[in-house]
This record gives sequence, structure tokens and C-alpha cells, in this order.
Amino acid sequence: MIVINKKPNITHMPYTRNKRSFVQTFVPGQNVIDAETWQAIRKTAGDRMQVHYDAFLKPIGGQDQDVDPAKLSAEDFIELIGGAMTLELLDQYLAIENSRKGGARKSVVEAMEKQAAAINEIEARKASA
Repeated sequence: MIVINKKPNITHMPYTRNKRSFVQTFVPGQNVIDAETWQAIRKTAGDRMQVHYDAFLKPIGGQDQDVDPAKLSAEDFIELIGGAMTLELLDQYLAIENSRKGGARKSVVEAMEKQAAAINEIEARKASA
């Protein structure tokens, strides 16, 4: 499954397996994680922390490891787009959206344009630094 970290910084989440404890790291944007691990870290975090993490960690596409963006609802696809950190990935998503039966959804294309502008702004700041 894909988990989107909406925060601009890396997030660590507790996870205990057997007697070994370690931390799952979520970088900003998209993170691929298996469903079993996701459920285990949520259980270990406890109810109070789950509410905290739910504010900025969003699973996309249910329990599937391989998310097919063409089959996502517009809302989920927009969440996925918000986690894209490269223009190349946005180009792939645009090709997928344009190939949909019935054509591209306006809201999805607008989200891609907005994310592309944000990525370009970040790259411009890096170049001027």
C-alpha cells in the first residue's frame, strides 16, 4: 500500500515485532509499506497516537501493495498526486489520467498542475540557495 506523509519533514512511527522494537520512517510524499506492517505500527501506537498520526499520514488504495492510480477515486488520486515529489512522477500520473475511459477528470488535472507548480517552486529555491 502507499502511505502519504503530508508533513514537510520525516515522520517516525513506533512498531514492535516480537521483542525487537524499531521505528518505521515515512519521508514526505509517498511511502510504500506492506499492509501487515501498517496495521502493526498503528496497533503499537495506541489509540491516542493514531489520532495524531491520522492527521498527516494517509493510506491510499486500501491494502494493495501495487496501487493502480487509474482505478482510484478522484479524491484518492488527488491525495496520491499531493505526495508526488518529482515532475517525472506527475507526468506518469497525467498519462494514466489521460488514458482513462471517459477522459481526464478536471479536478485531478488541476491537482497535478498545482503540485507541479509547488515542485517547480521548491526546485527554484534550491537553485537560488
